[in-house]
Amino acid sequence: MLLDRVLQIRANALWLEWANRLADQADRPRAELIRDVIFLMVLDDELGQSICNRLSDEQISYNK
Repeated sequence: MLLDRVLQIRANALWLEWANRLADQADRPRAELIRDVIFLMVLDDELGQSICNRLSDEQISYNK
C-alpha cells in the first residue's frame, strides 16, 4: 500500500505537547504515531468500537 496522501490536523501548543510526549513514549515520530494509532483502531475492531462508544457515551469532545 502506497501512502501518498497528507493529512493535516490543527492543534494548539498543548496538543502538540501531548502528541510529542506520546510519540516519545512510543519511540516514534509524531506523524507515525498518529497514523499508527488510527490504523490500530481500524485493525482492532474491539479497540476501535470501544473508543467510539466511550466518545459517544461520555460525550467527549475537546471543542466543548
